[in-house]
Amino acid sequence: MSELSQLAQMIYQKLVAEDSDYLASHRPYALAVSGGVDSMVLLRCFETLQATHGLNFFVIHINHRLRQESEAEQEMMVSYCQAHDLDLKVSIWQHGADLGGNVEAKARAFRYHAFGKILKAQSSLRLVTAHHSDDQVETGLMRLVHGGHLASFRGMEVLSPLYTYPKAQILRPLLDVEKASLYDLARGEGIPYQEDMTNWDKHFQRNRFRQDIIPYLEGESGNFKAHFRHFQTDLKALLNLAQPQLNQLLTNLFDQEVGCFRIDLEALGQYSQAEQVLLMEMLFQRFEIPELLAFTRTGMEELVAFLNQGAAQGQWALPGNYVLDKVYQAAFVRLKTSPPNYYQVNQNLSESQLELGQPAIQLENFALSWTLAGQDKQKDTSKSFYLPQSLSDQALTIRHRQAGDYLKLPSGSQQKIRRFFINEKIPQADRQAAWLIVRDQSWVLGILSQKGQWLYRYPLEGEALFSQIQRV
Repeated sequence: MSELSQLAQMIYQKLVAEDSDYLASHRPYALAVSGGVDSMVLLRCFETLQATHGLNFFVIHINHRLRQESEAEQEMMVSYCQAHDLDLKVSIWQHGADLGGNVEAKARAFRYHAFGKILKAQSSLRLVTAHHSDDQVETGLMRLVHGGHLASFRGMEVLSPLYTYPKAQILRPLLDVEKASLYDLARGEGIPYQEDMTNWDKHFQRNRFRQDIIPYLEGESGNFKAHFRHFQTDLKALLNLAQPQLNQLLTNLFDQEVGCFRIDLEALGQYSQAEQVLLMEMLFQRFEIPELLAFTRTGMEELVAFLNQGAAQGQWALPGNYVLDKVYQAAFVRLKTSPPNYYQVNQNLSESQLELGQPAIQLENFALSWTLAGQDKQKDTSKSFYLPQSLSDQALTIRHRQAGDYLKLPSGSQQKIRRFFINEKIPQADRQAAWLIVRDQSWVLGILSQKGQWLYRYPLEGEALFSQIQRV
């Protein structure tokens, strides 16, 4: 069996092991082919698999129009695909002469948006790229040097989401293959390819790693690449083994609420600071918010220090216009533009939404009852507030807090509402939204949160006269 056939068979076994459902669906694979040696060898392998296993695929070529060779590469791809009767889709970046800074990032953004658009049009859910083991080492080392998250050091996955078309995934079947062997195979099989001269331009960071840093490390150890790949493999295996326990741990640490994510700081505080940093990194990955994935290690350490400091409440700015609000033993991650209604479940309540006959009412049968507007009338969602007969002749008002509001304690003393909220660690947003049942202008007999839970009820002597289960 030729080296080409061996590599093609290895790729097929990878598809069977890693992506059998898609393979069995007979839907098309989309091959990203630049014209370089890596992607041209991958293309020839898929041609072999098309002949031997009936693999369905088409080719995508992106012309970025950034180099003089770009037109020649496109012409080569058009000629090759026509000669081999292959379906080719070409996307050309129509840009002006002045692209501004960070051209590499802009080119990548165009490329992947083009990929997503073409895959959607062709009903394909797999973008196949020619990333190989040298790319894997370069990527992992770059992330290590620049402070990536722990999971990122293991490098690229065989399958990962295509962010410009979430239904699709990127498939990388050559991650175990060294680039040197791809050159050898191309020369041995007479596979045409174009050498991208920008691969030698040291203005690009990856080229500096490829040409200077990695060769230096290989000078220290001839097996550096193999050792680094073993590190990535072992790290991936370790994380996979730990994942079930980590999933349960993370589930206990955070949950998603309306408009925000809630983190349990009391549970988080049981771990060391280093463990908290790692757990917060994993939590941010769980949120699946792209902007938060760019949060640096230093930033995460500073954030954890903020969560552990003495201040009971505060706010921390996050990337992408997100903020983290610390509220006693909880933290909430939300968009800065979203209102901080952390305990809101259904809708905001206003005075007009409370089903009351009038703002101030006379109690009948020592009970005041109401229903939260907008609730299902078939469900028992009403609230009732019972008082002893000694207070039954009093008019009560339901409103939000005002200056001078106070509670009467069982001892006979008074406590300001502000001090009650602080002692009970009620979030600032919930303090403003809470409904107060008030007698004599400022004597607060009951406090109800937006969620419909009692925060406080007047203490009775000997009789359980409060109820939450009376249907109106």
